[in-house]
Order: sequence, then C-alpha cells, then structure tokens
Amino acid sequence: MKKAYNILFGILIIFILYPNIERIVFINEIFVLMGLMLLVRNYKTYYKKTEIALNAILFYILYGLIYSLISFLFLKVSTNYEFIRTLPIWYSSFAFFLGIEFINRIDFKKWFGGLRANIFLIALTFIAPGRLTNQILLPISLVNSKTAKYFLLISTLFFVYKGGATSYVSLAVLLVVSIIKNKKFMRFLTSKFTITVILAGFTALVWYVQKTYGTFLVNSNYEVFQNIVDNNTIWRFMFWVYEFKINIYNNPIFGIGFGTPLFDLSRIPLFITSDDGSRMTPYTLGTHNSLIFILVRLGIVGLLPILILFGKLLKDYFWNKNFGLQNVCFNMFLFIGVAMLFNVIMESPVYGGIFWVVTGMFYQSLQIKKKIYAKRKNIMPSAHATTIARSELC
Repeated sequence: MKKAYNILFGILIIFILYPNIERIVFINEIFVLMGLMLLVRNYKTYYKKTEIALNAILFYILYGLIYSLISFLFLKVSTNYEFIRTLPIWYSSFAFFLGIEFINRIDFKKWFGGLRANIFLIALTFIAPGRLTNQILLPISLVNSKTAKYFLLISTLFFVYKGGATSYVSLAVLLVVSIIKNKKFMRFLTSKFTITVILAGFTALVWYVQKTYGTFLVNSNYEVFQNIVDNNTIWRFMFWVYEFKINIYNNPIFGIGFGTPLFDLSRIPLFITSDDGSRMTPYTLGTHNSLIFILVRLGIVGLLPILILFGKLLKDYFWNKNFGLQNVCFNMFLFIGVAMLFNVIMESPVYGGIFWVVTGMFYQSLQIKKKIYAKRKNIMPSAHATTIARSELC
C-alpha cells in the first residue's frame, strides 16, 4: 500500500510541474476518485464533532452533492457536458483526503531530504513551463537543512524570473509572512474580527466601484483607469464587479447553481469575452478568483465552510510553534492560495485537485503536530517534549 502512495505522490509531482497533462490524462479525476474512496472507507475516522476544519469540508462536500442533484434536475439549462464543466469547484474537494494520506504515508525526508534530489526538483520548478503550480514545490527546499536557509532567496529568484502579477503578490505575501510569522500581529490578522473587516471592506469596495464599472462600459476601453494598473488586473476586477452586480446580488444565499451560465453571452460586455457561442465560455470561464466563483455558484452557504476551513488551518498554524513538516506544507498552501485569489484554480480540473491535495496535506501536518505535543505533554516536561516533537516533525 505504501508503494502505491509513493507512486501517486510521484504522479502528483509531475502533475504539479506539468498540470496541462490533465487535458490528456484525467489525473485530477483519479485523485478525486482516490479521495472519495478514502472518505467512504475512513468516514468514522474523519468525522469528529469537535474537529471544525473536517466538519467544514464535509459540509461543503454534502452541500455540493445535494445542490448538484438539484441543479441537474431543476436548474440546468446546459448540455450534460457543460453541466459537468461547472462541477470541478465541488468534486475536486474529494482530493483533500488524498492529501491527508500523503502526509500519513509519505516520508518527506526520503523524497526531498537528499541534497541532490532537493536541488534537482527545485531546478525543475524553474525549467517547467508556467508558474501557477510549480511554485508549490519551492518549499521542498525547507526539508534539507543546507537549502532551507536559502528558501527566501530561491523563492524570490523564482518569482522574479517567472514574472507576472501573481508571482509578485506571492513574493510580497511570503516576505510579509516571514517577517511577522508567529508574532502577535499575525494572530491579529487571522482573528475573526480582522477577517470580518477585510471581507466587509472588499464588499464595500466592490459596491463603490459600480459607478466606475458603468463608466467602464460606456467608454468600452481601459483608458477609464488612466493606466493606474495593468489591463489584466482591471479585467479581473471588473469581472468580479460584474458577477457581484448580476449574479451574487440576485442570488446571495445559494448562488446560481451548476449547469447555469456564468453570464448571458448575448449581453456580456466585450471586455469580458468575445465568444460567439462556440467556446462555451458561460460554463467554462472562471472568475479568476475561486472564492468569488464559489460565491457565484454556491452562494454564502457554500463559501462559509471554505472560509471556516481556511481560517481554522491558518489559526492552528500561527497560534502554535511549527517545525519542518508544517512549514513546508504551509508555504505550499500559501503559494497555491495566493494563486487561487487571482487565477482559475479551484474551479478548474487542471488545478483544482492539486489545490485540495495541498490543503489536505497542510491540514494533516497540523494534526500530527497536535498529536505529538499532546502525547509528549502527558509523559515529560514541556521543554523536553518540544525537543522530541521537533525531531519527529522535521
């Protein structure tokens, strides 16, 4: 069994480096199927009344299942293929449980601890095309003590070399987190109050720019913004405002469901798409922000468990001491998380499974830390327990 997981983990590494092979071999769906089998087999283990993060993901899966059936029977206005193309935002979440098993069964030191293997895989992140997913492998430099001290430098070189707004945002977030990690300020940033303020501020901003959105449509060009930001950023933000104005405002609680168009192709502004109907963009185009896509499709009911899951993971990480495994998984989650805010990630079969596997790995790394600390705390002084825990976690 362990050999099978090592093979799957090797496939994951290849998938991260070359995600477009999903267009040839349905690797995402293989990961989803494996996750579903693990969930069915280990449901009693996964379901714990006191485990907030697991309950959140289980609720999201159950809600998505019920809503997908309702959508297929009553809401669908698309072909069966177009309906399926709207589902990855939900079904890819099963891969979360495969991520849990990777942490339970994969020896990170055996895979990445050797200096040559470590450097080789890091080099592949630079050579492989694209930048959205191969950046996830940068944290493997933290596994080897000789490369760990160069993690920030390696990441900086990668983001500068690959370029693009997402890379620069990832770099900025990484530097900020590195400065304030495990400090009171970071605890404040991950508190319910701060998260509520950020969400309220973002909503207020979207509401405010509706006037700008109207001016944007009238002028039909990007000169409205006087070159303040690049066109890709403007396009994304205006697309988000459009979805808030047309779909979210009218369907805030449950969203528009699956198999329904993201926009009316006959009325959509040309700045979003010029599709003549042949490319199925109302069903295949993502909002380039996965959280907004969830809000559009599944409403507040679907978005809330995801925010709870993310918030719980970040709280468990920042409110306690962390060692090798947690730092590796956190930075993997950080990089794919930043990409998710500006690109088509969770809603895409190309990237969705990768996102959820990484999230599952991050979750389980934190559970291992909790178990070790709880065990050592009961049998030895805390200082000695920390030393033992560090040796077991790295």
